[in-house]
Amino acid sequence: MYNGYALDRIHCDPKSGQVMPKGVPHHIFGVEVDSKEISKRVSNIISQLRVIEAVEYRDPEQAWVVPIAYGVFLIAHIKVSKDGSEIIPDYKLTEEARRNVI
Repeated sequence: MYNGYALDRIHCDPKSGQVMPKGVPHHIFGVEVDSKEISKRVSNIISQLRVIEAVEYRDPEQAWVVPIAYGVFLIAHIKVSKDGSEIIPDYKLTEEARRNVI
């Protein structure tokens, strides 16, 4: 979340706590999750994120896409406006997070 808006989602295996690379299928059901443990893990993950010094331009969105890595995994993208002045939130994901996060 950035200023109350979601930028991208990070996938983790809830059984092992392992961060998963972007694009890996994630169909896990029936696993109990401790929200305090998740918060602790997320803080640790965030502290280890790094920006990959490369960008992609997406013309339909008129935005630059900056890849974010955790270790050797590409785990997220941050969208930046064409002129580089604004971070562009993922509005659909923001709405989903607002509906599902207590």
